[in-house]
Amino acid sequence: TYLHKQMAEYLVKQQANPARIAHHFIDANDQDKALPFLEQAAEFAKRDFQMIDAASFYERIAEILEAQGKKDEAFEYLNKARERFVKSNLYETHERIIEAMFRLAHTNDQRATSYHARSDYSVHQKNNLGTAESSAREGLKYADTPEIRATLLVDLGTAFWRQDRLLEAVEPMREAVKIEQELNSDNLGPSLAN
Repeated sequence: TYLHKQMAEYLVKQQANPARIAHHFIDANDQDKALPFLEQAAEFAKRDFQMIDAASFYERIAEILEAQGKKDEAFEYLNKARERFVKSNLYETHERIIEAMFRLAHTNDQRATSYHARSDYSVHQKNNLGTAESSAREGLKYADTPEIRATLLVDLGTAFWRQDRLLEAVEPMREAVKIEQELNSDNLGPSLAN
């Protein structure tokens, strides 16, 4: 433990790879000092388009935060990990992250975000459009904020559209656009492209 702490401190002075620094702080049982280096490692991985590595770093941050009882923060990092995995073919990892999100969710918007994660995953990875639709519908029951409501409406519209239920897709998409316009936000663009 002492040697790992010394090595971590040396690596910090040398401005070494943040993942290596984090590894040594974790092995020295100093997770608090590891957290910013894990975050930095995730950001570097994202910058280099290494999304699976970024997701793994975010997932590790979430594990540490959950162990510290910081469930809200852990939930946010799990969602970041999920966003990086969404286009990967690591089904078991993605499913594990979504289940952890549901386990940590204790606010309505966290529950709604978890249902969005399941819906999004069901459309993009599993092509399980029934699950995508039911997850979006269930998530809408919990959506307290307009942002997450709009996201779930897009999920629902996408599920309808992918099932060739085009007339049913129109209303949720129209409502999502209306919400986004009221928020004066540009967040819907990438979602509608799906």
